[in-house]
Amino acid sequence: MKNKLHIAAVILFICICVLSPHRERLFAGNFFDETTLITLDTLHFIKPPADFRNYFFLQSIDDTTVILIGDFVRAVKVITLIIDNNSDNTVDRVIEYYPESNEYRKKKNFTSEKYTTNIEALKKEIIEGTIYKNSYSYDMKSLAFLKYLLNEGSSIYNTEAGWVAIKYDEEKAKSTMSKFFFRLKDERYDLVFKTNYYRLYKTIIHPPISHSVYCRNSKDPVIAEYVKNLLKLLPN
Repeated sequence: MKNKLHIAAVILFICICVLSPHRERLFAGNFFDETTLITLDTLHFIKPPADFRNYFFLQSIDDTTVILIGDFVRAVKVITLIIDNNSDNTVDRVIEYYPESNEYRKKKNFTSEKYTTNIEALKKEIIEGTIYKNSYSYDMKSLAFLKYLLNEGSSIYNTEAGWVAIKYDEEKAKSTMSKFFFRLKDERYDLVFKTNYYRLYKTIIHPPISHSVYCRNSKDPVIAEYVKNLLKLLPN
């Protein structure tokens, strides 16, 4: 049954790409402020995307870390919010939101047949981008692409706020396809991965949630590990 739903979603996506009269821009979203900590109230504004792709979002602001999972390749679509109150890799609360019925369900633990229930491993899968490759999801630019930009060295900027890496669109002058930011300040960590859009054949796709990672002033040890390693890759 799951395979049939997956195939149906793929066919729908192909049809939209081929038949849409606005092929230069599809699936633009931004349902909510991605730079503000997600709460129960936020979930009401999050909707399944037009092509029913799954999405994953890691957010860590100050002392709290949350993971948002939109699971739409299934008969009953669900958006799951996993809350780590102290950013210590402990699941403190889970909220499941069913957008079609507008119902909520609160749980103590995260259970899933498709994704790891180890919250530390789940954070790493989002940062490294493996969860997108292993799911019917968007092409979110992740750690490997950031490392590629750092190695290339042509679009890396040391600003007063922190280090910025940008992927410009070669077909549209000065248009930013994806942007990365990281910083260590006062033993707190910033890490931001943002995919504004990407190209798939003649179609430009804007993920409904443009950030895959948004971490500001975080104390999360997973975020700290990646930021420290990225700082080691910077040019002298």
